[in-house]
Amino acid sequence: MGKKLTTFLIIFFLLLAVAGVIGVDVYLSYKTINENADQFTVSAPLFDVGADNKTIDVTTEITTPKLGFLPKSVKLNITILNGTEILNAFEEEIKFGVTSELNFTLIFDDQVAEKIALGQTITLTIRIVATPVFLGITLKFIALDLDDQVINIHL
Repeated sequence: MGKKLTTFLIIFFLLLAVAGVIGVDVYLSYKTINENADQFTVSAPLFDVGADNKTIDVTTEITTPKLGFLPKSVKLNITILNGTEILNAFEEEIKFGVTSELNFTLIFDDQVAEKIALGQTITLTIRIVATPVFLGITLKFIALDLDDQVINIHL
């Protein structure tokens, strides 16, 4: 056999093996998502209101099952709105197979701070764009806009 043919065959079989490993990993990941959808959980958020009622520190935990055997995560672009006003916008990367803590701060204007002081309800909208990350590569072409979540906060 010629040297070029041998090199070609080695590269071909390596690529075939890599494609096989990725294919099996994608299958296992898909199977895990379908069989363990209840393992994707978000804990009840904890709120810590600042003394001036203008800030709230929010902490929550996100738990996800391990998907396949290759490292995967998801980038969450999170925007929190009070009406049309953006209170906070940030990006967080969550690795699959671990519990991740999510912390952020909401800063309110005087009108909302007064509602908090009076014990009134605040309605916030959370918008999330989820972008998968596979082997460290962000897969923007399959980013998913999740449904807006409306939460009512009564402190």
